[in-house]
Amino acid sequence: MFTLGSLYFYGTGVTKDTDKAYDLFIKAGQKGDASALRMLGYMFYNGKGVNKDTNKAVSYFEQAVEKGSTFAMVTLGKMYEKGNALPKDSDKALELYTKAAENSDSSGQYELGRMLYSVQNYTASFKWFKQSAEQNNKNALYMVGAMYHNGDGMKYDSDTAAQWFSKSVRSGSQDGLDALMKLEKTGNSVAKQELCSLYKDQKIGKDNYIDKLCKGQ
Repeated sequence: MFTLGSLYFYGTGVTKDTDKAYDLFIKAGQKGDASALRMLGYMFYNGKGVNKDTNKAVSYFEQAVEKGSTFAMVTLGKMYEKGNALPKDSDKALELYTKAAENSDSSGQYELGRMLYSVQNYTASFKWFKQSAEQNNKNALYMVGAMYHNGDGMKYDSDTAAQWFSKSVRSGSQDGLDALMKLEKTGNSVAKQELCSLYKDQKIGKDNYIDKLCKGQ
């Protein structure tokens, strides 16, 4: 039922019908389907196909968490962290991010790493950024590079930073591209090599500076 509901919700192969999607998600949710429960939370939180209702959204997200939905864990974590529709509670946010991270959710791993980084727990934050980066999370890829570049809890290593920034660009990170270009302008040869590789593979757009930098390579 969840799969069919998703087809109707997004209009994939069928005429989009959020009412049918909602009915199917309700039926699946009543049977304990975690994905259906988190989609109901998403619908009520964003007012997609239903009237926006943050109380119902929280209720469905909480039910989804109980059924193991890492998406719901991360979503609720952000709500607690920001005090959005819930009392602001950093400890609860950390608990939810940790639960998602330990269930191999890349977003949960990144968010946990981010919170730990903010309190300068660099060893633990690097661990979670690295695990998230191994799943090609663009933000985590960038942060691994940033930690090498800043020497956060490790020896400064601009060459390794350049390589991680480049990986983040391949996953769509603008921050990674900005950092890589800035690093290249310090004379870092690895950053230059990575930029030209990205340029050759058409992972970055036309740019006069990069055109000249990579000409003939």
